[in-house]
Amino acid sequence: METRRVFQDYQALVVATGFHLERLREMLEGMGFGRVQTTDQDKQAPFLIKQHKPHLVVVTRNLPVFSGMQLLIAARKEEQTSRVPFLILGDKADLKSDGLAEKARKEGLADLVAEPITGESLAQAVVALLEPGIDRNREQAYALKDQAQEAFKAGNHAEAEMQFQGSLEAYDGDVECWLGLAAALNSQEKHEEAEQAYFKALERDNGSLKAFLGLAELYEKQDENELAVDVLRQALTIAQSLEIQGSSKARIHFYLGEFELRLKRLSAAEEAFKEAIGYDPENAGLRSEIGDSYAEHGHFKESEKHYEAALIMDPDMAHTFNRLGMAYRKQGKYDRALSLYERARIRHPEDEHLLFNMARTYYEIGDITQSAQLLNEALSFDPEFKMARLLLSKIQQKQTTVALDTE
Repeated sequence: METRRVFQDYQALVVATGFHLERLREMLEGMGFGRVQTTDQDKQAPFLIKQHKPHLVVVTRNLPVFSGMQLLIAARKEEQTSRVPFLILGDKADLKSDGLAEKARKEGLADLVAEPITGESLAQAVVALLEPGIDRNREQAYALKDQAQEAFKAGNHAEAEMQFQGSLEAYDGDVECWLGLAAALNSQEKHEEAEQAYFKALERDNGSLKAFLGLAELYEKQDENELAVDVLRQALTIAQSLEIQGSSKARIHFYLGEFELRLKRLSAAEEAFKEAIGYDPENAGLRSEIGDSYAEHGHFKESEKHYEAALIMDPDMAHTFNRLGMAYRKQGKYDRALSLYERARIRHPEDEHLLFNMARTYYEIGDITQSAQLLNEALSFDPEFKMARLLLSKIQQKQTTVALDTE
């Protein structure tokens, strides 16, 4: 399907009724338009065109009150909308000499595409209509950005850096490209340059949560945890002012809690995690991640309640079963750990990590026979499971020693 990369920055308005409405929206989104607004209220269309000044209006010929041509003529009379491109859907008869298509073209930046339309025929008409106004530098920049992102995914970070730089030389207003450059620099330990790239992203979009989170990660790598906390607090202020959705706020509070744990400020971390849960209370994954954060810093009692809450919401989370069992074991709650693992084993009978954690619990309480049996079972599912093999070897040495001592 013919399209242009810059369409990701474009807003389109569809004015149609019935099946045309959803069909046209899907076709334009398939072409890569960043935002597609729709309305079946043609009386509101002039107001919407004037308010949003879209990069493209697609309108069916016959509407309840106005025709597509009437909307086009009305738009041309207003200075703010005189240059908004229009594409009218008509039929083959409209393509005849002095037909509707010719009348539309006379209004400037307008054309007609005949029914029945397909995604390809609409795309060709849209590209032909918008092509003269496309920013060539921006189109080239986005092509280079695509190449840079592919290079980054492939692990070629130096190449990605060069291509992101080339993209920004062609067009330096793309926040996503600055973020990509920052990530490429950060991955190469070019911390000062990465910081400047994040700042450039924030100059272009001071509400970019990705830029704030990237800076926090950058400062974390340099053991500047206080700076990371300050950046995350700035992100929360921005999120509040922009009325960012709850799940995004939850994620920022979660990161804030993690950094507070690194700084050994347990009460501040608990408050941040509490805020995160408040913004996304039904997210089992979030509760499990909070449990992980506590566990990784040795706070197993605190991790326990979050793992338990996650399992109530989603009883099939194998990772959470494992981590909760570890939290029990670290606190010496061996019976609870084994009871939990038995529950988990019913749901995940071939989970080698679950079997290993059960084996380790039995090992710690002195039942090395049961431990060895479980380790052998784990290795049957994953013969390369190094930790299981090491523990099994340790048990076998013990058993050999005991056998020699009894002779």
